[in-house]
Amino acid sequence: MARTEQSEEELPVETAARTAAKSVLAPRGLQRGAEGRSEQLRDVDLNTSTNPARKVAAFDPNEARKKERDALRAEIARLTTDLGTADKENERLRLMQISGRTVAPTNEDEVLDLIQRALISSDETPRPALSHQMVQAVLNPMGLLPFGRSSLIPSSLTDDPEDMEMIKSHHPVTMKAGEELPYLQLFSPFSVTSSIAVLPPLPNQPLRQRRLVTLRSRDLRGLFTAKLEMVVNAMDLGILELSVASLEPSAKYELGPFVDKICSGKCNRTMQRNVGILTWAMGEWYRVAVQRARFWSQLEEQLGSREKLFESVAETRARRQRQKDVQLEQDEKTSALRDKADLIRFLGQQSYDVNVPVASGSSNEPSLRLEWKIGFDWTGEAQSKVAVLVGVPGREADQRGIFGKFPKLFEDIIEGGQDPEVAVGIVVALLAGA
Repeated sequence: MARTEQSEEELPVETAARTAAKSVLAPRGLQRGAEGRSEQLRDVDLNTSTNPARKVAAFDPNEARKKERDALRAEIARLTTDLGTADKENERLRLMQISGRTVAPTNEDEVLDLIQRALISSDETPRPALSHQMVQAVLNPMGLLPFGRSSLIPSSLTDDPEDMEMIKSHHPVTMKAGEELPYLQLFSPFSVTSSIAVLPPLPNQPLRQRRLVTLRSRDLRGLFTAKLEMVVNAMDLGILELSVASLEPSAKYELGPFVDKICSGKCNRTMQRNVGILTWAMGEWYRVAVQRARFWSQLEEQLGSREKLFESVAETRARRQRQKDVQLEQDEKTSALRDKADLIRFLGQQSYDVNVPVASGSSNEPSLRLEWKIGFDWTGEAQSKVAVLVGVPGREADQRGIFGKFPKLFEDIIEGGQDPEVAVGIVVALLAGA
């Protein structure tokens, strides 16, 4: 018994010695890891059903939520720091723009790190190779069944980078902004100039920019001018506010309602504050309005006086047998450029009146009104509405009821593929002989 008691008394000493020896022989990294784990478990409740020496933490049902909370707190702290850095840099840029002086940044490394982390996504993972995808599809037992998912096996090789290199193209050509502008304006009738100003920061609001865009007609200067004002989110370039500061007076009646609909947001979601649809509608109106103004100018040249009207009627009746010559002559007249003053005078005009003289001695002279109105669909595409109205001095002037048939006749001629000037000439000739 004495020997047993002595061995029991010496056992803790031997255990302590062995523990000390193990701690001495253990690597320093393991010692630090053990110390770190012990420091982490100091504030953790231990499991009462186990020996405290084992340092087994008690079960916590909210452990996952606590980890998520700690991660969110760390993310909030990091975002707060980034927001402070961005505010300082934005304020420096705003002061530079207002004062016109160059102010050197004090935290250039932090700004560059913020921009790099914002532009480069860390969530992008490399795509596995095609051979690896095939192996995974073969090892998946569901891929062997007839009702398995077809997406397990790669369908095509079109996304292979090697195939993309076979596309015949050229490398980007380095050009300055002034050299790129003609290519950007290739499909637009306008020349575009813009200016940008940084707005003062508002609480709980992103950095905003005010952009003023001016559109001017490029082919015939002075025919159309419009100014657009936008408030843009500088971070994602989203349009927060859109308004038209000034619009060509001749375009306000037809283009104004469509502009108000887009800027006010009283439209579908696709059209709301859509500057692309707005500028496309402006270009469409200008294109069709110039065609209409040239048409009014041509009518004035052909039917402006009594003598010219009779000449036009005689030519229309004489040329019914030779439609080819008529088409060639009309094409030459349409392609001719009108005087700029006439285009400015007729640019916003929606109707044109023609007084048709009849036989001498008769006071019942009918009049012909040609209407050409421009509308727009939801994409900003121009839609022309052409109609003819016939006016007579009194009820007795249309005893045979033939004047009421002219609008339908004009519509049928236009739908048959004839040019508007040919249709007007036919209607005028019929009115003169009615």
